[in-house]
Amino acid sequence: MKAAVYYGVDTFKVEEVPLPRIGEYEVLVRVRACGVCGTDVHKAMHQTVKAGTVLGHEVAGDIIEVGKKVTKFKIGEKVVVPHHTPCFACSYCHHGHHTLCDQYTKTNIDPGGFSEVIRVPQPNVERAMLSFDHVDYEEAAFVEPLACCIHAWERLEVFPGDTVLIVGAGPIGLLHMELAKIHQTEAMVADIKEARLQQVEKMGGIPVQASEMKGVQADIVIVAAGNKNAYELALSSVKRGGQISFFAECPPDSHIAVDPNMIYGKELTLTGSYSSTPRGHWKALTLIRGRNLNVTQLISHRFGLEDLGKAIGMASKADDCLKMMIKP
Repeated sequence: MKAAVYYGVDTFKVEEVPLPRIGEYEVLVRVRACGVCGTDVHKAMHQTVKAGTVLGHEVAGDIIEVGKKVTKFKIGEKVVVPHHTPCFACSYCHHGHHTLCDQYTKTNIDPGGFSEVIRVPQPNVERAMLSFDHVDYEEAAFVEPLACCIHAWERLEVFPGDTVLIVGAGPIGLLHMELAKIHQTEAMVADIKEARLQQVEKMGGIPVQASEMKGVQADIVIVAAGNKNAYELALSSVKRGGQISFFAECPPDSHIAVDPNMIYGKELTLTGSYSSTPRGHWKALTLIRGRNLNVTQLISHRFGLEDLGKAIGMASKADDCLKMMIKP
């Protein structure tokens, strides 16, 4: 089978790799769509993964082989494949921090989603994989990123009528904007790129030029852009008693200056949100299947494996593009 293998910044090679062999509790899935995530871009551009890695984790596809002891799924079934799953039994899981579970990142698909076929390990099959119908593969590939956004919202206290500021109008920022509407809040989205602000307005949000933010104050600020300037903007744009969701990953060794007296005096709540949970995947699939939000309007480009490097490069520059969908 073919896979797009990472070898360094701007270097991906489509190679023939062995078809994974599955165990008796595992399944083999043919990848039909895999979205390019901001973390894929981060890993590729900042070289935080080893050469020879196959990236990609926003996966939807068909089951083409099942282990002899798999009973929940059958060949031909359409599935969303979460790349990680918690154990549900450790202290972190008992406290509701499923993405901090020690097992979480050890339950990875093999190889990554930028390949023709993946092996889904037993924990993911038993505790996280979802079958779907009434949506297409590209819509289903949005389940994982939408679930990440849902995880962030679950960690916030939200009231109808709240003012929400989303910093960053990329695909993730726009998903957050759609969730803000579902929560019956007023959604403002800040960015520096006019094309993305036009998309915000087209989708019914309130666009805000990031360079003209004086006086903007929000009950909730969600940072969906992975740079320290976005976080500093959030700190200056949150109301007294407000909340900030630290959602986006920054480059290594990033630092921001925070006055502890501001957090103390304004009674701010700063909340981290990493990755997604099985419950979030189920919620995301339910929202997409119920047409509560239109995810395919966020797709700007579709590529095959051979153009993954181009897709990663375009996504890193964020010019005239939104969600990149890879179709192996």
